[in-house]
Amino acid sequence: MNYFYFDSSALVKRYYKELGTGFVMELCQKEDNIIAVSDIAIAELGSTFARLLREENITEDKYTVILDNFINDYFEEYFKVAINFDILISATHLAKKNSLRAYDAIQLVCAVNVRETIKLGESRSDIFFVVADDALEKAANVEGFKTINPNTYEE
Repeated sequence: MNYFYFDSSALVKRYYKELGTGFVMELCQKEDNIIAVSDIAIAELGSTFARLLREENITEDKYTVILDNFINDYFEEYFKVAINFDILISATHLAKKNSLRAYDAIQLVCAVNVRETIKLGESRSDIFFVVADDALEKAANVEGFKTINPNTYEE
């Protein structure tokens, strides 16, 4: 199995066509890939879809479809990382260490949580951090992740 933790900056590409969408779709559609996401992705993707609607990049109907698709996939396809007090405290430390915004620090701590869970439960401990945000990608590298930026893949 292959493990991928998706930050919202990359996950949104599964639901809204932009640079990197094809690559993200390939990763998400492979049956042996485990896609992990944080509960915070609900707020982040919902906010992104609302912004796309406000900016008239999508219609109201398209907004409803992509939000419904995401929520369905969230419950059916993703390994979910719940936000708890320990994650929030750890995010505070990572935000300071790596000069991250709050949600980015939470995303990174959630990926660390998944990595630790994999190490405890299986012999294979590799997890790729999929991110389309340069600052967060740099911080993920500092924290020892192999990163994948879908923006670097041709469509």
